[in-house]
Amino acid sequence: MSQNQPPANWMPPGMNPKPTSINDFSPPRTGLPLLIIGAVLGVVVLIIVFFFAQPPTIKPHPLATPTPSASQAPTNWGMPFLTGNESCEGMWDITSHLWGNGGLEIQVRVFSKNCSLELSFGAFSNTDAAFYDPEPSPGFMDFYGLSLEPGQERNGSIFFYMPRTSCVIMMSDEYGSQLSALDVAG
Repeated sequence: MSQNQPPANWMPPGMNPKPTSINDFSPPRTGLPLLIIGAVLGVVVLIIVFFFAQPPTIKPHPLATPTPSASQAPTNWGMPFLTGNESCEGMWDITSHLWGNGGLEIQVRVFSKNCSLELSFGAFSNTDAAFYDPEPSPGFMDFYGLSLEPGQERNGSIFFYMPRTSCVIMMSDEYGSQLSALDVAG
């Protein structure tokens, strides 16, 4: 070996025996995308369990006919309803409906057995699941912003501007919690 030759394993400064790849400059891989996907799936599962694990809040019609009093619901009409905390119960019914003038007009009768309650209504189309709020009308003033007191029955008309189709009329309390729903033919 001559004196001017470098040793066999010698490399000039800055040279790397391993070739450089573009992947050498990418950020290190983390499990964050998998963690985010797991969290989203967990939330979806919780929502599904929450909605399907709750017992129904509607009580069946009583079999015996009680003696009428000011706070007892009539037993010969309507669908019973019960609030989510079961502190308020009553009955309601759609006594008639009429399609025309670009929408649906329903006549509603509501009875509160044992509580004060403000009501709201909405319609869900059975064909496309669209939701419709009621339109202001003179009969709707019998419900809008007024409390139904214990032992009180209230009647009124409600109009929904919507296409003619079978639908579900939903009755909710002042907090938007659904109390009950009834079908209307298209």
